[in-house]
Amino acid sequence: MNERVSELQNILGDSLVAAYSSFDWTAIHLFYGEVGQIAQYTSECVDVDGKSQYASVPKAALDALKLLKEVLATPEHGTWLSVNVTIVRDTGQFNIKYNYDEQPSWDFEPQPENYLLDLERYPRPGDEIPSWYPKPEDFPNWHEELKR
Repeated sequence: MNERVSELQNILGDSLVAAYSSFDWTAIHLFYGEVGQIAQYTSECVDVDGKSQYASVPKAALDALKLLKEVLATPEHGTWLSVNVTIVRDTGQFNIKYNYDEQPSWDFEPQPENYLLDLERYPRPGDEIPSWYPKPEDFPNWHEELKR
């Protein structure tokens, strides 16, 4: 893993821990998905009583996630669509799972144009485009749709 990725992941983890510092938490969970012009995120901590508590996702965490999407992109394989983060207080475990291929579990489904814009920004070979992914030929006017 390169130094920039490590730095951004540390910013992400530190800012999430700081956001939940007023809670007696055992674990923090974050989902972040971004395609095209759409981003969605949620976070929560589980407190010592097993109850979910919520805090705003810090700007530093969101900035780090946006940069991680760019930094982890490769011209040969594109980049991830969503990420799940778990921090466990007792063990100090910091787990980041990047999703490159599965359709993210959105609260609202992005329009196909957003997936196509993401693919334009972060191209990948045809055999690495998931079967569920919108096909450009099925949406010939997708650029115009994004402007609406």
